Amino acid sequence: MPIQREELAKQISDKLHLLAAQLKTRSRASLTDANHSLEYVMERFFNALFGWNLVNINTEQANYPAADLGDCKRRIAVQVTNEEKPEKIRETREKSITHNLGVAFDRLILFFLLPRKPATPKNLLQP
Repeated sequence: MPIQREELAKQISDKLHLLAAQLKTRSRASLTDANHSLEYVMERFFNALFGWNLVNINTEQANYPAADLGDCKRRIAVQVTNEEKPEKIRETREKSITHNLGVAFDRLILFFLLPRKPATPKNLLQP
């Protein structure tokens, strides 16, 4: 039923918006534990939505460079953030190159839990 699908999509959108607002408030207060919880929430969300098998790769290596989640079989890495600055895109790209993320993963997805995505930095080349 299309109406039920639309209603569920709205509910998911509303919950993600609420989560983003809570994280923003906590981050401003230097309470960053919520950001780590976001990684686990998004791991389950993407796995359910896309049928992936993402795991939190920060548990395997503390503060894994350029990515938080990874599906080694599909070679997909995901960086989860609620930072609003466009520099996050450039920093993540540079870290992925410096730390040879491409050896383990073919695709790096930056997921911004924000009301709108930050602007793409000028002259950004995708590897």
